[in-house]
Amino acid sequence: MILTITPNPSLDISYVLEDFVLDDINRVRKVGKTAGGKGLNVARVARLLGAEVVATGFLGGRLGEWMVEDLERSGIKPLFAKTDGEVRNCISILHRGKQTEILEEGPCLSRKDEEAFFDLLEGMEEKPSLVTISGSLPAGLDIDFYAKIVHFFNEKEIRVVADTSGTAFAEMVKSDLLPYAIKPNQKELEGFLGRKYDLEELPDLMEKPPFCKIPILLLSLGERGALARREGRWYRITIPTVVPVNPVGSGDATVAGLAYSLERNLETEEGFKTAMACGVLNALEQATGMIDKTKFDDIYRKIVVKEWR
Repeated sequence: MILTITPNPSLDISYVLEDFVLDDINRVRKVGKTAGGKGLNVARVARLLGAEVVATGFLGGRLGEWMVEDLERSGIKPLFAKTDGEVRNCISILHRGKQTEILEEGPCLSRKDEEAFFDLLEGMEEKPSLVTISGSLPAGLDIDFYAKIVHFFNEKEIRVVADTSGTAFAEMVKSDLLPYAIKPNQKELEGFLGRKYDLEELPDLMEKPPFCKIPILLLSLGERGALARREGRWYRITIPTVVPVNPVGSGDATVAGLAYSLERNLETEEGFKTAMACGVLNALEQATGMIDKTKFDDIYRKIVVKEWR
C-alpha cells in the first residue's frame, strides 16, 4: 500500500474559456472540480496504475467532506486529520493554450493539529510499504514538518519519496535520516543550491552531502525529459514530443509512477520509464492528476533511458 501525504490539500477548480479578458465578464465553457493538492494528484495516478492507495494530510469544513467523498469515488482510502479551518480553493483558468492560476493560502494549523496527525500515522492498522510527501506546508506547521515525517518512517524502515522545495526541503535534507528518493525540477534545485548550473555539473554537485546519501534523484527537465541517478549510476531520459492539453500535475504524476515502480520493485530502466510515462500522460489530459492508462504502453515505448556520463 502507498501512503500519500498532502499537508495543504485544495479543492481544484478548472475553468476552460475561449478567451480570458480582465475587467470584463468571462463565460466558462467547461468546469472541472477535484480533490486536489500535489499529494492527492499522486494518489489518483497511483490508483489508476493499480496500486492500493491511502491518502492523508489535513482536511476541514464542508469542502473537506466533499473531497473525502471524491477520493472514495476514485477508489482511494481517505485518512485525514480533521481541522477547524476550511479547505482552500485553487482555481485554474485555461484559455488559448495559456493558464492563469489563483491559489488560496489555506487554513492556519496548530501544534495540536500536528500532534493529531502523527497520532493518526502511529495508529494506522496497515503499515504502508512506501510513502510520498508532496507540496507546500500550510501556515502554522513547523518548517521541519517534512523532516519529522521522514524521521518517523525511516525509523520504521519505510521508504519515503519526497517532492517539495524551498525551506521545507532544506530542513528535510539537513537531517541524518533522509528520503529514499527526491524529484526536484531544475528551478527548484537551483533555488536550493543558490545558483544556476550547467547539467554537466550535476554529477559532481550531487556527489556532495546531502544528495550523495539519497539513493534516487529524478531531476525533471520538462519537455526535455529528465536526468536521474540511482545508487551511483546516472541516466539521461528522453520523452516523446506531445501537444500538451494541461501540464499541471505532470510532476505529481511522475512521482506517482516512481512510487508505483518502487513498490513493485521494478528494474531501474522500467521504473524511470514508468515514472516519465505518467508525467507525459497527465499533460495530455484536461483534468489535473489524471492519466489514460489505455495510452500508457504507446508512450512508454517512446521513452528512452540511457546511462549518462
